[in-house]
Formats: sequence, C-alpha cells, structure tokens
Amino acid sequence: MRRIARVLAAATFAAGLAACQAQPPAAVPGTTAGTAASRTPQDKAPPPFPGKLSVLTFDTGKPMSLARGGKAVTFGLRYPEDMLARPSFDGQRLALISTPDASKVAPGSLVVVDVGGGRHVLADHLPWGGGVAPTWTPDGTAVIHDGVRYEVSGKSHASAGLGHASYLVYSVNGGALAYAGSETSIEVRPTGGAARSVDISALPGCDTACPSAVQAISDSGDFVALGRSNTDPGHTTSTTLVVDTRTGRPVDLGTRSGLQHVWFPTGGGAIVADAKGLHVLDATWHETGTFPAPGAGQLFYTA
Repeated sequence: MRRIARVLAAATFAAGLAACQAQPPAAVPGTTAGTAASRTPQDKAPPPFPGKLSVLTFDTGKPMSLARGGKAVTFGLRYPEDMLARPSFDGQRLALISTPDASKVAPGSLVVVDVGGGRHVLADHLPWGGGVAPTWTPDGTAVIHDGVRYEVSGKSHASAGLGHASYLVYSVNGGALAYAGSETSIEVRPTGGAARSVDISALPGCDTACPSAVQAISDSGDFVALGRSNTDPGHTTSTTLVVDTRTGRPVDLGTRSGLQHVWFPTGGGAIVADAKGLHVLDATWHETGTFPAPGAGQLFYTA
C-alpha cells in the first residue's frame, strides 16, 4: 500500500508540473514587450514553455521517480549505494553508479535501471566523481562513462574518442556535445561542424578556479553553460555563466537572483532558472516569459 501511495503521489506531482509548464507565463515587472503587463488586446499571447522539464526524485530508501510531461514513471527503490543517476533521453531508463562506499568515492559499478526497477550491470570497478558520471547517448543505445562507451545491449564497450570526457553533455537535439578538456578549457563538437577547444582561462573567477564544469550546450554548439568544478555531475546545478564558444566570452543574461540552471532549447535562446522561477529568453537574450519553479528534485530538460 505504501508503494502505491508513493506512485500516486509522484503521478499527482507530474500532473502539476505539466500544468505549470502549460500555463501562460506570469507577468514580471521589467520584462520586455509581450508580457502580460504591457500587451494590448491586439498583441499575441506569450509563447508556451519551450520543451519539457523532468523532475527526478532520488531519495535514499524511496522510489526513484521521473516526472515528465504530465506522467511519472518509477525505477524501484534508491539504495544507499546508488549515486549520480541520469535519465535516458526518452525517460525510460536510468544510468547510475552503484558504489560500496560513497563517502570515500570508492570505485563502483555502472548500472542501467529500467522502469519498474530491473537492473543491469554494464561494468564494474569504475571511477566516478569530479565530473566523471554516466552520460546517455542521444539514441539510448549506450552510456558513456570516463570516456568509454558501454553498449546497453550485449555489454560491449570501446573508447568514445573523447579522452576522459569529464562533465560530458549533449545538446537537446543530440547533435552537439561538450566536455571539460582541462581546468581552463572546454572541448566542443558542434552539430555538423569541426571540433574546437575553447580557452576559458580569462573568464571571471579564474583567478581562483575556472568554471570548467559543463552544464549544457546549445544545438549549434555556439553556447555552453558552465559551473564550478566538483559540482554534482548527475544533474545540472550551480551554473555560473553562459559562454559564447566562438569568442570565449561570457553572455550577458541580465541581472539574476541566485542563478541555478541554464538550458538551451531547440530554436535558440535559453531557459534560465533562478530564485524567482523559470525565465525564457529569446535568441537575443531578451526575456519573453516567466514560469513558476517546478519544485524539489533534480531537473533535466528535453525538447
């Protein structure tokens, strides 16, 4: 009965999240033309939320649940040894590290968890932490971890050709990828373009520690969201700034109160999460709408 209650609760939360994403943006003082505060009857309504947010509940001893698009799926209980869970692009599986001693960052096993809780070990005795975490390929056929591509079917593995590829992320459409090449450089592979290394040594804060933890990359590969190293690589968190990979310079996102997350939707622009909620920015970085924050949990973004 408790399990049923928890699943029903997750489904209720998912429905609330979908409703939150579907509702028109709330008026916020100081936004650009097109918000509720400045529209005339002849103006078009602000666009709906671009894409979908998924919320992963990942609490020890409770069901791992992913709420997305008004639906919630569960993956069985989270055990104390489970770390760094990431959902596949379609939200039907999790990849995580199962370690015998998380406090010491002991080597662990790369595990794929199906909806319902079925588990499959892809490899054992793997390092993790410090940006080394499971990353799904866009087609869902493999998981890349520490620069090695592990096939979900057949358990074969081979080099992904990315070095150790710490803080590896794919764009929303799966065409571009980026990862930390070093503490002062980001490696970018744009959609249909040539790979390039971006020097970030002149960014603000590099006198202490450069923000080399890649959090997100745009479909074009032209922009990356960066955070400080040693943030939890299992989910987007602690974004510090957005950088234009063609120039290596920061992008002005305007004044933000407690910047938390940045995602890049297909079509350009960005979605910025801060202490006040979710802000949709167009390709010129002007705000076009705001939405309430979706609540507690690890956030993942899909088109």
